[in-house]
Amino acid sequence: MLDFIQSFFLNFWQLLNVISFYIILGLLIASVMKQYIKDSFIKTQLGGNSKLSVFKASLLGIPLPLCSCSVVPFALSLKKSGANKSSITSFLISTPVIGVDSMLASYSAFGWFFAIFRVISSFITALIAGFISLFFESKEKKNIKFVSFSTTLPSSKFDSQDCGCKPTNTKNKNFLKTILEYAFYNLFKDIAKPMLLGLILASFLMSILPQELDIFLTQNLFLSYIFMLVISIPLYICATSSIPLGIALIIAGFSPGSAFVLLSAGPSTSMVTIGIVKKILGQRGLLIYLGVIILSTITFAFMIDIFFADLVEINTIISDENDSPSIVSNIASLLFLAMLYKSMLNAKC
Repeated sequence: MLDFIQSFFLNFWQLLNVISFYIILGLLIASVMKQYIKDSFIKTQLGGNSKLSVFKASLLGIPLPLCSCSVVPFALSLKKSGANKSSITSFLISTPVIGVDSMLASYSAFGWFFAIFRVISSFITALIAGFISLFFESKEKKNIKFVSFSTTLPSSKFDSQDCGCKPTNTKNKNFLKTILEYAFYNLFKDIAKPMLLGLILASFLMSILPQELDIFLTQNLFLSYIFMLVISIPLYICATSSIPLGIALIIAGFSPGSAFVLLSAGPSTSMVTIGIVKKILGQRGLLIYLGVIILSTITFAFMIDIFFADLVEINTIISDENDSPSIVSNIASLLFLAMLYKSMLNAKC
């Protein structure tokens, strides 16, 4: 029992050292982006039934600092602003799967190839789903009158109420203070609880899963993909908070493609997200949404395992017990723990 406790806390600290610095850096970059990329700009880019609007939705969604919990109310505001279902479909897929903070955390944990692969696969998946949705919309265009919805609320007020974000007044605040407040409060509070749960679960798995598991899993790739899809539905994980789980799974013997399935499908296929997506897109829209995500994710996972498995790296802090984390990593980890503690206290208030 003592050995398990020691192993658990060691794994927890090692995982934290791998991702904490890059998550903090990603939050700061995402916060700067938020100050320059306004919600109103995004809404104006996603109107109209065209392939260009689908392309813009797929592209704009990738770097935005919106996880699976905050992208849904934003998608609702897009619908009320007149965005078509095909653009919303693409936006709902590309946005929660990968963001600036998740890109950097993926790079720190798995190397540059895996991070870039996640971005490209997310964009292509969103694009395919949007084009399929656009095809069915075009077929019905002659029979259904298009009703343009408009919101009576100012965009900033609507977004702050739906997303639970504090409206920022940059006129009266120092710019640096605004950046830090948005990064470490508004953005971090969305991922704090899932992040902590992900770290705990990943540390637990790394401490108990047998190393011999890799023999069975490497011989049954498709089965491991299905297993990842099944467990991603009841789990509520964000793109960033799922990374510790991905590390733990690969160390335990799962293939990089299997970890990719969890990281890509998990943020988009939770039961909570599915229910709300159905309300926004309808029954057919939900089928397109889920169908494309599942088929595309399995396809890209298979490509990783067959052609690119050697390019996926696990951070040396985790893979080599003799390597010690840098001072910067330790400081970032301590700061990250302090942020988690403060976020948990604020949640109780």
